[in-house]
Amino acid sequence: MNSKTDKEYKFQLQKYSGPGSRHTCPKCGRKHCFTYYVDQDGNEIDEIVGRCNHESSCGYHYPPHDYFNDNAIEYYKPRSDSYSITKDPKNKRSNTKSFTPSYIDAELVIKNKSQQSTFVDFLKNLIKNQDIVRHLCETYQLGATYKREVIFWQIDKNFRVRGGKIMVYDLRTGKRVKDDKYGINWVHCKWKGKTGIPADFNLKQCLFGEHLLRLWPFKPVAVVESEKTAIIAYSLFPDFIWVATGGKSNTDILKMKVLQGRSVVLFPDVDGFEKWSENAKTYSFCDATVSDALEKYASDKDREAKIDIADVLIHLYHSITK
Repeated sequence: MNSKTDKEYKFQLQKYSGPGSRHTCPKCGRKHCFTYYVDQDGNEIDEIVGRCNHESSCGYHYPPHDYFNDNAIEYYKPRSDSYSITKDPKNKRSNTKSFTPSYIDAELVIKNKSQQSTFVDFLKNLIKNQDIVRHLCETYQLGATYKREVIFWQIDKNFRVRGGKIMVYDLRTGKRVKDDKYGINWVHCKWKGKTGIPADFNLKQCLFGEHLLRLWPFKPVAVVESEKTAIIAYSLFPDFIWVATGGKSNTDILKMKVLQGRSVVLFPDVDGFEKWSENAKTYSFCDATVSDALEKYASDKDREAKIDIADVLIHLYHSITK
C-alpha cells in the first residue's frame, strides 16, 4: 500500500492495450477516453464504473466501492490479497455521483424503432420466421441507428426509458463486434443535446425487458446476462419473461428487487455461476433458483470461450433448420 489513503479492493483500472481498451465516457460522451474498473479476470463491473481521462474538463470518476455502496451490493468487501486502488484527493468533487435516474423521452424510442440493424439481420437468418422476428422487435422495442447498430432500450417497470445501449453484431455469427471502431455506446452520449435527452443526463440502468413485468404479472422470470440471449431465449420459451442484466456484475439487490414476489430462474454465463449463486442467496424478496445446466455440461473449450445459453440455443436453431 502506498499511503494511508489507499485501500485494497479486488478491482483495478483496465490496463491499456490499444484504443479498444478505452471506452465512451458516460458523462462527457467522448470516445476512447474512459477506463473501466475490471476484476482479476478482466471483466468490467458496469459501463458507468471507471475514470475519464479528461480530468480537468470532465472529471468523471466513479470507483467500485462507491458503485457497490450506492447499489447495496453486500458481497463487495476489501480483501488483503486484492489489487490496490488509490483515490486521487484532487478528484474529490467527481467521486460522488447522484443516483437519481434521468429519463429519455419515449418519443425517441418510437422514432428510432427499426429492424434495420445487423443484429436483426442475424435474427432473421437464424430464426427464418419473419413474423417471430417482428414480434421480438416489438416486444423488446428494438431500435437502430443509421449505421445499422442495434439500440437496446432499457425501459423500467413504469414504462420510463432509462437509457439506450448501442452495439454492433456480426450478422453471420451473432457475436458482438469488439474493435477500435465499434464498442458499447449509449443514446444519451451519442445524441447529446437532442430533444428528449436531459443535458445533465444521469444513467441509472434497469433490467433490459423490465417493462414486460407489468404486461405479464404472473409469468415466471428468467434472468440472463446479455440482451441478445434474452431475445433468442424468448423466441423459443415465451412462457417466461426473459430479462437481461446487461453485465455479469449487474445483479445487485436494488436492480433485482423489481422481481419481488416472482418465481425467478437465473441463467448465468459459464464463467458467472459462482458469482450469481452467491448473489441469489440475498434475494429474499423472490423465489430465486440458479440454473447449473452450463456449469454441469460445459466442456473445457466451452469454458475458455465463456459461452452462455444463447450459444446452446443458436446451435439448437441450426440443428432444427438443417
